[in-house]
Amino acid sequence: MAQSANIRSLDAVKDFKAALAKFGDQVKQSLISAHSDMRKGIQRLQTDHYTYWQHEEKKWTRKLAEAKSELYRAENESRDTRSSPVLERKAVERAQQRIEECRRKMERVKYWVRNLEKEAALCLSQLQQVDELVQADLPRTAAKVERMMQSIESYLKLQAPETRREAPDGEEDRSA
Repeated sequence: MAQSANIRSLDAVKDFKAALAKFGDQVKQSLISAHSDMRKGIQRLQTDHYTYWQHEEKKWTRKLAEAKSELYRAENESRDTRSSPVLERKAVERAQQRIEECRRKMERVKYWVRNLEKEAALCLSQLQQVDELVQADLPRTAAKVERMMQSIESYLKLQAPETRREAPDGEEDRSA
């Protein structure tokens, strides 16, 4: 460790201490924001996207029931009025495909929610370590800087000792 310091401005040390405190506040706010953003993203998947596909599944289930009714009517109509219920069969197939698509989408949303929750937990664990580091080290560092500032201020308050020099004619000179 050096025995001397080259400090040109005590204000620079004070500014550093203030910047350190500001940095600590910014880190805390960033950690809170990151946690909030992760929760919002997961919640959006759980509520908005999953709910959307549930609604779509219900809608297509109703349409499937309607298409099956139309197909049943078309198959039971006399052969004279219609050639075949091709359009009705296609409507039933389309509704079934849409229902299956909705179910696949809901499974994908569940999959991504699980993955995001797992990744968020890992990330939050890392962020917790950063928070603990900031909570422990920044106050300790700020206290150390404060002690340094007090030492510097004490040093600056000291006055140089007066030295006595003899003047050439034998009288003492009291200049410093």
